[in-house]
Amino acid sequence: MPSRLSLLLLCGLSAAPISSDLLAQSASPPADVARDFNRGFQSMAWSQLVLRVHPQGLAYLRVAVDILVRSDTSGYVLDTLLGGVPAASYEGLSVAEAVERILAGVQREVPGLLSSLVSRRTEVLGVVPEAQDRHVVYRVRALLQGAEPRIRVMTLSAVEGAWRVRDAEDLRVLHTAIRGIPIPGIPDH
Repeated sequence: MPSRLSLLLLCGLSAAPISSDLLAQSASPPADVARDFNRGFQSMAWSQLVLRVHPQGLAYLRVAVDILVRSDTSGYVLDTLLGGVPAASYEGLSVAEAVERILAGVQREVPGLLSSLVSRRTEVLGVVPEAQDRHVVYRVRALLQGAEPRIRVMTLSAVEGAWRVRDAEDLRVLHTAIRGIPIPGIPDH
């Protein structure tokens, strides 16, 4: 694992000037968006978290929700996890709305599933520009006895005038967690 000094040097040395048009596109710099994204998990502020996710990241999570909905013949996912969405209306939900609803449903019905994403603290160490993307390097400290801090990287891309999280380990973990939500009466969907 690279040392903190190596990462900070990498971030400092590779911090090429950001073009003025990219700066103009974003109301908040990538480091702030990354902090807000992580705070969204920690405070379970799902609507705020969803606002920080790039459309590609949201689409990736929507696929997991779609898989869960299609595998459920009992109606549990639509009725309980998605807050009573009629089957005929599900496809009409925006991607962001479906993701926000599933996160709220998981928080209510399967709270332990999100515990690793909620019970932690994060610290942004630096931002590394690459073409039109920004990679935010951050440290995660789980709030568990004996847990070791880990260094992670999330990728942000500018869309509609703002930086948004396009890829992060947390999105991949969330995708897997959503797909693995147990549905009453359906063994290992």
